[in-house]
Amino acid sequence: MKTKTFYKITGIFLVVEAAMIILSQIFLGIIFQYPDVFQLPVSEILIKYQRSGGALTLSWFCFAFGCLMMIPFALMMHKIFNNHNTPLLIIGTIFGGLAGVFYVIGISRWILLTTFLSSQYVDPNISTAAKESIEIIFKAFDVYAGNGFGETFAPISHAIWLVILGISMTKSKIFPKWMSYAQIVSGLIIAMRPLEYVGLKKLGELSDTGLVLWTIFMFVMAFRILRLKVDESSII
Repeated sequence: MKTKTFYKITGIFLVVEAAMIILSQIFLGIIFQYPDVFQLPVSEILIKYQRSGGALTLSWFCFAFGCLMMIPFALMMHKIFNNHNTPLLIIGTIFGGLAGVFYVIGISRWILLTTFLSSQYVDPNISTAAKESIEIIFKAFDVYAGNGFGETFAPISHAIWLVILGISMTKSKIFPKWMSYAQIVSGLIIAMRPLEYVGLKKLGELSDTGLVLWTIFMFVMAFRILRLKVDESSII
């Protein structure tokens, strides 16, 4: 594949990925009052989920798919910035791929598990004991998949990738230095998410701001890549 073609595909890919993540979260906010919905009792969350219909499940799916796209995105960035001056980039790329997997695991509990549990929960013939069991199952997976993978392993892996990627970008002439530093700063902010579980809730919530800034920054990177003037030598 020619360099120019590869760069165009990468730029378009970034636009699509960022759009899916941002738009899905906007729709989740409208349909499901995400992320404030997490403050509600489990019973209300399940009922609200069921009443929201297929549009909610589709929004979660788009969110998950956008995160899954981080895997090829990390590989594309590796191809662009990898050279003899960036020996650590392979480690960063691995963590970038892992971040995508971990985010999807965290989000998938809504697409699959919650869809099933909420349909059972609103059954008029269900017993009180069964409802309590469903609530326990939901809470358990919320901690395991949500807090564990989605809000601990994912942001830490994401942060490691962005910091290493940012350092690698400083050694390239493709992007200005400020864009490299923006990657590093975004990564450090995103890494704060697990601090919520050690009593530093405000710092943990700051991670959400880092994710939003990074997603917006993806558009900047995409347009920068699309406007690059490169030769027609083969990159792949």
